[in-house]
Amino acid sequence: SRRYPFKVFLQHPYPLTNIDVHLLIDLPHIAYVHVTINGTEIPLQAARRNDDTFLLKFRPITAGDYSIILKDFLEQPIPGSPFIFPVYNPSSVHFEASNRLQPINDCHLICNIDKAGPGKFFVMVYSQIEENQFHPIIIPIHIHPLPSNHIRISISPPKIGTYRIYTAYRNIPINDAKKKRNVFGA
Repeated sequence: SRRYPFKVFLQHPYPLTNIDVHLLIDLPHIAYVHVTINGTEIPLQAARRNDDTFLLKFRPITAGDYSIILKDFLEQPIPGSPFIFPVYNPSSVHFEASNRLQPINDCHLICNIDKAGPGKFFVMVYSQIEENQFHPIIIPIHIHPLPSNHIRISISPPKIGTYRIYTAYRNIPINDAKKKRNVFGA
Protein backbone atom coordinates (compact mmCIF):
# COMPACT_ATOMS: atom_id res chain seq x y z
CA SER A 1 0.00 0.00 0.00
CA ARG A 2 1.25 3.46 -0.88
CA ARG A 3 1.55 6.28 1.67
CA TYR A 4 0.50 9.72 0.49
CA PRO A 5 0.24 12.94 2.53
CA PHE A 6 -3.31 13.30 1.21
CA LYS A 7 -6.45 11.19 0.95
CA VAL A 8 -7.41 9.55 -2.32
CA PHE A 9 -11.07 8.82 -3.09
CA LEU A 10 -11.72 6.27 -5.85
CA GLN A 11 -14.87 4.83 -7.37
CA HIS A 12 -13.10 1.48 -7.95
CA PRO A 13 -10.50 -0.49 -5.96
CA TYR A 14 -7.76 1.01 -8.14
CA PRO A 15 -7.47 4.18 -10.26
CA LEU A 16 -8.68 3.71 -13.85
CA THR A 17 -8.43 5.75 -17.02
CA ASN A 18 -11.36 8.03 -17.90
CA ILE A 19 -12.73 7.95 -14.34
CA ASP A 20 -12.31 10.94 -12.01
CA VAL A 21 -9.78 10.76 -9.19
CA HIS A 22 -10.47 12.93 -6.11
CA LEU A 23 -7.70 14.02 -3.76
CA LEU A 24 -8.31 15.64 -0.37
CA ILE A 25 -5.28 17.70 0.61
CA ASP A 26 -5.18 18.39 4.35
CA LEU A 27 -1.83 20.17 4.55
CA PRO A 28 -2.19 23.90 5.33
CA HIS A 29 1.26 24.78 3.96
CA ILE A 30 0.49 23.45 0.45
CA ALA A 31 -0.06 26.23 -2.08
CA TYR A 32 0.55 24.52 -5.43
CA VAL A 33 -0.46 21.13 -6.79
CA HIS A 34 0.50 19.83 -10.21
CA VAL A 35 -0.35 16.46 -11.74
CA THR A 36 1.76 15.31 -14.68
CA ILE A 37 2.36 12.22 -16.77
CA ASN A 38 5.45 11.96 -18.97
CA GLY A 39 6.10 15.68 -18.46
CA THR A 40 2.61 16.76 -19.58
CA GLU A 41 0.54 18.67 -17.02
CA ILE A 42 -2.98 17.37 -16.40
CA PRO A 43 -5.83 19.87 -15.84
CA LEU A 44 -7.16 19.97 -12.27
CA GLN A 45 -10.32 21.25 -10.67
CA ALA A 46 -9.78 22.56 -7.15
CA ALA A 47 -12.16 23.69 -4.42
CA ARG A 48 -11.04 25.07 -1.06
CA ARG A 49 -13.23 23.85 1.79
CA ASN A 50 -14.15 25.62 5.05
CA ASP A 51 -11.84 23.40 7.13
CA ASP A 52 -8.61 24.61 5.41
CA THR A 53 -8.49 21.56 3.18
CA PHE A 54 -9.05 21.51 -0.51
CA LEU A 55 -10.48 18.94 -2.85
CA LEU A 56 -8.84 18.28 -6.20
CA LYS A 57 -10.26 16.37 -9.11
CA PHE A 58 -8.58 15.18 -12.28
CA ARG A 59 -9.45 12.67 -14.96
CA PRO A 60 -6.55 10.49 -16.17
CA ILE A 61 -6.90 9.72 -19.86
CA THR A 62 -3.94 7.40 -20.32
CA ALA A 63 -2.58 4.58 -18.22
CA GLY A 64 0.76 5.04 -16.52
CA ASP A 65 2.49 6.54 -13.54
CA TYR A 66 1.23 10.05 -12.75
CA SER A 67 3.34 12.43 -10.67
CA ILE A 68 1.53 14.47 -8.03
CA ILE A 69 3.73 17.44 -7.16
CA LEU A 70 2.97 19.37 -3.97
CA LYS A 71 4.70 22.72 -3.32
CA ASP A 72 4.62 25.19 -0.44
CA PHE A 73 4.06 28.98 -0.62
CA LEU A 74 7.70 29.48 -1.64
CA GLU A 75 7.13 27.06 -4.55
CA GLN A 76 9.43 24.49 -2.95
CA PRO A 77 8.41 20.82 -3.28
CA ILE A 78 7.42 19.25 0.04
CA PRO A 79 9.49 16.25 1.21
CA GLY A 80 8.67 13.14 -0.80
CA SER A 81 7.26 15.08 -3.75
CA PRO A 82 6.58 14.08 -6.47
CA PHE A 83 4.31 11.26 -5.38
CA ILE A 84 3.91 8.52 -8.00
CA PHE A 85 0.29 7.54 -8.58
CA PRO A 86 -0.34 4.57 -10.94
CA VAL A 87 -3.43 4.60 -13.17
CA TYR A 88 -4.60 1.53 -15.07
CA ASN A 89 -6.50 0.91 -18.29
CA PRO A 90 -8.56 -2.25 -17.71
CA SER A 91 -9.24 -2.73 -21.42
CA SER A 92 -5.56 -2.63 -22.43
CA VAL A 93 -5.16 -6.31 -21.52
CA HIS A 94 -7.55 -8.82 -23.03
CA PHE A 95 -7.69 -12.38 -24.27
CA GLU A 96 -7.83 -13.30 -27.92
CA ALA A 97 -10.75 -15.46 -29.00
CA SER A 98 -9.93 -19.13 -28.66
CA ASN A 99 -11.55 -22.52 -28.60
CA ARG A 100 -13.01 -23.48 -25.20
CA LEU A 101 -12.47 -27.16 -26.02
CA GLN A 102 -8.73 -27.86 -26.00
CA PRO A 103 -6.51 -30.95 -26.06
CA ILE A 104 -4.83 -31.89 -22.78
CA ASN A 105 -1.35 -31.55 -24.32
CA ASP A 106 -1.97 -28.03 -25.73
CA CYS A 107 -4.21 -26.09 -23.33
CA HIS A 108 -3.50 -22.36 -23.57
CA LEU A 109 -4.76 -18.78 -23.72
CA ILE A 110 -3.37 -15.93 -25.82
CA CYS A 111 -3.41 -12.56 -24.08
CA ASN A 112 -2.95 -9.17 -25.77
CA ILE A 113 -1.04 -6.78 -23.50
CA ASP A 114 -0.74 -3.90 -25.97
CA LYS A 115 -0.27 -0.54 -24.18
CA ALA A 116 -0.47 -2.17 -20.74
CA GLY A 117 3.04 -1.32 -19.63
CA PRO A 118 5.43 -3.62 -17.78
CA GLY A 119 3.92 -5.90 -15.19
CA LYS A 120 3.46 -9.42 -13.93
CA PHE A 121 0.73 -11.98 -14.49
CA PHE A 122 -1.17 -13.78 -11.76
CA VAL A 123 -2.78 -17.05 -12.87
CA MET A 124 -4.99 -19.30 -10.73
CA VAL A 125 -6.49 -22.56 -12.02
CA TYR A 126 -9.56 -24.27 -10.58
CA SER A 127 -10.65 -27.84 -11.34
CA GLN A 128 -14.30 -28.88 -11.43
CA ILE A 129 -15.15 -31.37 -8.67
CA GLU A 130 -18.95 -31.39 -9.09
CA GLU A 131 -21.56 -29.53 -11.10
CA ASN A 132 -20.77 -25.80 -10.62
CA GLN A 133 -18.20 -26.55 -7.90
CA PHE A 134 -14.52 -25.83 -8.48
CA HIS A 135 -11.49 -25.95 -6.21
CA PRO A 136 -8.01 -24.46 -6.73
CA ILE A 137 -5.26 -26.76 -7.97
CA ILE A 138 -1.52 -26.42 -8.36
CA ILE A 139 -0.37 -27.31 -11.87
CA PRO A 140 2.49 -26.21 -14.14
CA ILE A 141 1.79 -22.87 -15.81
CA HIS A 142 4.10 -21.43 -18.47
CA ILE A 143 4.00 -17.84 -19.69
CA HIS A 144 5.72 -17.22 -23.03
CA PRO A 145 6.16 -13.84 -24.76
CA LEU A 146 4.94 -13.77 -28.36
CA PRO A 147 5.40 -11.13 -31.10
CA SER A 148 3.22 -8.00 -31.20
CA ASN A 149 2.73 -7.62 -27.43
CA HIS A 150 1.03 -10.98 -26.96
CA ILE A 151 1.58 -13.55 -24.22
CA ARG A 152 0.79 -17.27 -24.35
CA ILE A 153 -0.33 -18.76 -21.03
CA SER A 154 -0.05 -22.56 -21.18
CA ILE A 155 -1.35 -24.89 -18.50
CA SER A 156 -0.69 -28.60 -18.05
CA PRO A 157 -3.88 -30.12 -16.64
CA PRO A 158 -3.40 -33.45 -14.84
CA LYS A 159 -6.53 -35.02 -16.34
CA ILE A 160 -9.37 -34.54 -18.78
CA GLY A 161 -12.06 -32.24 -17.36
CA THR A 162 -13.32 -28.69 -17.00
CA TYR A 163 -11.06 -25.96 -15.62
CA ARG A 164 -11.55 -22.30 -14.78
CA ILE A 165 -8.57 -20.02 -15.21
CA TYR A 166 -8.46 -16.65 -13.43
CA THR A 167 -5.86 -14.11 -14.46
CA ALA A 168 -4.69 -10.68 -13.39
CA TYR A 169 -2.05 -8.36 -14.81
CA ARG A 170 -0.33 -5.76 -12.62
CA ASN A 171 -2.59 -6.98 -9.75
CA ILE A 172 -5.76 -6.05 -11.66
CA PRO A 173 -8.20 -8.72 -12.86
CA ILE A 174 -8.36 -8.88 -16.63
CA ASN A 175 -11.83 -7.91 -17.94
CA ASP A 176 -12.53 -11.37 -19.27
CA ALA A 177 -10.36 -12.96 -16.58
CA LYS A 178 -12.51 -16.00 -15.87
CA LYS A 179 -11.92 -18.38 -18.75
CA LYS A 180 -13.47 -21.81 -18.84
CA ARG A 181 -11.60 -24.60 -20.62
CA ASN A 182 -12.89 -28.07 -21.36
CA VAL A 183 -9.88 -30.34 -21.77
CA PHE A 184 -10.04 -33.58 -23.76
CA GLY A 185 -7.53 -36.37 -24.43
CA ALA A 186 -5.40 -36.11 -27.53
